[in-house]
Amino acid sequence: MKVKWYRRRGRANSILLCAKLAKSVRKSGKPSDVHIAYLAAIDQKKISSPAHRFRFWRDVHRKLTQVKGITEQDRAKFISSLARRIPEPTAEELGEKHVHVMGMIAEVNTLYRGGANDALRLYEGHGWLALGYSSWEELVEKEFVQKGTFSKEDIEDLLSFATCELPDSTLQ
Repeated sequence: MKVKWYRRRGRANSILLCAKLAKSVRKSGKPSDVHIAYLAAIDQKKISSPAHRFRFWRDVHRKLTQVKGITEQDRAKFISSLARRIPEPTAEELGEKHVHVMGMIAEVNTLYRGGANDALRLYEGHGWLALGYSSWEELVEKEFVQKGTFSKEDIEDLLSFATCELPDSTLQ
């Protein structure tokens, strides 16, 4: 297995840098990669942000624990490969309070990750119109932020996750 990088179009025409695990195989004598697991994504413009890198690495570590058949040696190799492109944020960059809060958010997001594709369908299908909102942003503010369910950033994370999971969003 190896780490493969690819780009996807994200929300508001952002470009997401996505990482996945793939296995090299031969099909009809030609080399090909078989998708094993999606790992994480980050907006290319936000790679310098410690908070965004924290979210990226949180997702990577969570996903690597879920993939069966990965040895500690494999895990170390994947982490090293990922870190060459997206460095893990340091505690100094994040600050103690941020690390604690982001850990709490990670737990909440874990509970709701299953809704990522639903959030993307709501966004892409203009579901806010059916609910009487004038924009996606208005729906997010009134249905998630004001009710304390999600922050705007949490919803963007869900959409980024779903975008990287759906094959029809691939950038050429």
